[in-house]
Formats: sequence, C-alpha cells, structure tokens
Amino acid sequence: MLAFPHSLPHLTSLRPHPACPTTMKTVILLLLACSATATRAQLPTSSPLFRQLQQHDSLFFDRAFNRCDLPWLDSATHPGLLFYHDQGGPQDKAEFLRRVRQNICGNPAEKPVRLVDETSLQVYPLYNDGQLYGAIQ
Repeated sequence: MLAFPHSLPHLTSLRPHPACPTTMKTVILLLLACSATATRAQLPTSSPLFRQLQQHDSLFFDRAFNRCDLPWLDSATHPGLLFYHDQGGPQDKAEFLRRVRQNICGNPAEKPVRLVDETSLQVYPLYNDGQLYGAIQ
C-alpha cells in the first residue's frame, strides 16, 4: 500500500533531525521506489515455475540439511557458487560446504532440522527482455 502525506496528516508535521537533513520529499520518494520494487508480481502457487522451485527446495533441504548428504550437496551446487550468509558473510563453494559440514552436520546430537512451512515460499521470476532467466525465492 502506498501512503501519501495527504492520507497521513500526522506525517506532514515530522521535521528532520538536524544531524540528518532528510526531507519529507526524500522520504516519500524512497517509499515510492521501495513500493514500486515490491509490486513485482509474486507467482501464484499453482504456476509451474512455483511448483518446480517448491519441489527442488524441498529436495535440496531434505537431502543437504536434514540428512547431511554432503556428496549429494557437492554435486547439486554449482562450482561457481557465491553464497552470502547473514552472519558468516560471503562464501565460495568450498567454504559453503565446509561450513555446512561443520555447523549443520558436525554434531548429530545437536543437529538442527529444517521443517517446511508450506505457506512461506514466495517466488519472484526474473526476466531480461521478456525471457525468464531465473527466480528469487
């Protein structure tokens, strides 16, 4: 939902802090830019691409994460993998595999298990000149 100053009169009284000279116009432009990005259509759950990614997502996490099938994980990931972990930072394929082995599969007594929330998957297709080249999930 887009919000404009006339629909939110209390926002028009906000003044920028002296140390942060952001104007209301800048804030509104940022909101518009973010909402324009957010309006990209998520695929319906009945779409073939959604169902294909859902199937691969389940298989990937079951074999790699829940069962710790590390030879399968090695073969299922691209040699040029670049993975960014929110706490561990950037990882190439070798580092990614090492950390899965160490942190996910290293101690069976404390191994986490991924349980799928069927309602959480969202798929956003990526197009270049009208051609599908990937998706964000």
